[in-house]
Amino acid sequence: MFTTKLKRMHDLDLPAYFEFSGMPCRGRIVAVINEDVLVEIEQNYKIVFLAKHITSIEFIKPTTILG
Repeated sequence: MFTTKLKRMHDLDLPAYFEFSGMPCRGRIVAVINEDVLVEIEQNYKIVFLAKHITSIEFIKPTTILG
């Protein structure tokens, strides 16, 4: 079920916030292959790619960012 949601987000190119180095970073899911997820985020005006296992993907809700 979660894999399907991630693939749908990739297909629709939906942005999301991911935690990177303790900071919320806007990003998107580049690919979902089996249980591995490739995430692209913007960090210090650079594009960073993260390869993560599906169990380590956590989304940050907008209310968390706003306080």
